[in-house]
Order: sequence, then C-alpha cells, then structure tokens
Amino acid sequence: MFNQLFNTPTIDLLQRTINFTEQRNRVLANDIANIDTPGFIQQDVSVGQFQKSLARAVERSREGQQGVTPESASTVSFSRTGNGVTLHPHDVLDNTAFHDRGVRSLASLMSNLAQNAEAHQEAARLLTAQFVRLRSAISLTP
Repeated sequence: MFNQLFNTPTIDLLQRTINFTEQRNRVLANDIANIDTPGFIQQDVSVGQFQKSLARAVERSREGQQGVTPESASTVSFSRTGNGVTLHPHDVLDNTAFHDRGVRSLASLMSNLAQNAEAHQEAARLLTAQFVRLRSAISLTP
C-alpha cells in the first residue's frame, strides 16, 4: 500500500527532474573548471529534450497508461525501473571559438548554472510538498 503512495507519476517525474539537474550541474561545473584549458569545448545536454520527454510522459499518464516512463532522447536516457536518468552531453559549438580552437563562454555557463539551480530548487520544493501532503494524509488515517 505504501509503495503505491510513493510511486505516483508526479513523484517519479520530480525525482527524475532532480536527477537530471544534479547530473547537468556536474557537466556545467566541468565546463567551468576547464574554461582555461586550451582546446576545451564546453558540453551540455538539451533541457528542451528532457522537458518534452517529461511532457509526453505526463500526457500518456493522463490518458490512463500505468507506469509511464519518459522516452529517451539523444542527450538523455531514462531507466525503465526506478527514476534513473543518464545524460549524454554534446559539444556546444554556438559560442565564439578562441585562438586555441576551444569553444567556451563563461557568461553562458554561469547563466545555465543559475537556471539549472533554480530548476533543481523548484523540483525539490515541489517534491517536499508532495511528501508533506502524504505525511499529512497518513497521520489523519485511523
């Protein structure tokens, strides 16, 4: 019974979002750590692909499908069991190339890092609210 309470589509998707933002933070931190490395080309994953996969999973869940797993995309894979997310970063080539042929931008990295942190905090806040509601419901049952 308790397993069904904690394995809701909302909780699953929020946990996947937290996993995604944690792993993306590592990718962005690696980019920042290597900003001065000659020839370094920064990497990232598509937030849009991740969001589209989650949106499609929500649609299928609303249509009544049980145990909906988001569809994997080129830069993100979803585990069929649990809430695992695996990122496949790609090179970001839309910034200015430096004299050493490296492609990197500290301004875009810091912006991406801030947006990623906001998404992580919001997902954590929403997940906490879900557990507070569950705790409240459990404590009210006789």
